[in-house]
Amino acid sequence: MDTVERVEHIAMIQFAEKGYDRVSLNDILKKAEVSKGSFYHHFTNKEELYASLVGKVVEEKWKRIHELGLDQSIPNGLFSLLRIQIRAAIQFIQEKPEYQKFSESVMKEKNTELRDRIFLRFKLDYKDSLLHLVRHAVEVGEVRSDISPEQVNSIMMLLLQNMTELMDVKGDTTIWEYENVADTLIDVLENGLGKN
Repeated sequence: MDTVERVEHIAMIQFAEKGYDRVSLNDILKKAEVSKGSFYHHFTNKEELYASLVGKVVEEKWKRIHELGLDQSIPNGLFSLLRIQIRAAIQFIQEKPEYQKFSESVMKEKNTELRDRIFLRFKLDYKDSLLHLVRHAVEVGEVRSDISPEQVNSIMMLLLQNMTELMDVKGDTTIWEYENVADTLIDVLENGLGKN
């Protein structure tokens, strides 16, 4: 592993176990056996490292979804596509358990100012992509038109981003539990927002 990979690997583990505020940069560097000078050659500060890790997870997950062609077309409708996207994301984190633990810690981060800054940096692409899909669903009559697509999009984003809050996430949470919660969430979205 090169310097950046060692720092990211140790930082991801530390942030997942302790949360952002309880991890010191010195601890990360000591465990990664990297000098401060070397660290600062690659990162500005601890927050940039954290943001870099979030970006890495988001980018790799979206790359997978894009490779599967699940980001543009709606062959069986918006809610079917969301189910497929969530299953692809679950499969992705199943293959990379360190990403799962880190992602859960980011979603539960107690430093809400940090979390909001990080989310603003990385959720825009997904939010815009989802809004495109929601607008299409409104046009074809799959989603109610009495609520603006932007409001529907915001509701969906809020629920999807906080999916882990709908379950008792423990270290032994199974993929089946994620899929079950995801299916329930999509059912609520579809039946609450979909046309009858």
